[in-house]
Amino acid sequence: MEQKLCPICKFGIIEGYVFCPHCGYKLKDAVFEISLSKQIGIYLLSFFLPPLGLFPGISYLRNPDQKAKHVGLIAVFLTILASILTIWATIGFINTVNKTLNQQINIQQLGY
Repeated sequence: MEQKLCPICKFGIIEGYVFCPHCGYKLKDAVFEISLSKQIGIYLLSFFLPPLGLFPGISYLRNPDQKAKHVGLIAVFLTILASILTIWATIGFINTVNKTLNQQINIQQLGY
């Protein structure tokens, strides 16, 4: 690798550096990279633990990179979808339990 000098402090830097390790000067824009396994992890988190999926989703939406925004948008969408499904399933479960309890109460009141 070719060694260059920082334009501010003249510290020796390597080609791949994004910031100067000596003075912190931004040498170039960082390239956003996210692995497929990390994307899948974020999507699984968003779907199976809905409220927690908002944290990575919103942070990726704030990233200027378009790929990051895409990942964030999918994560937020999955979080909202999973929240709606969870609420729907919970209401259905509560209604079923209420019906069962009401039937049991009616049976006991009628003396069966």
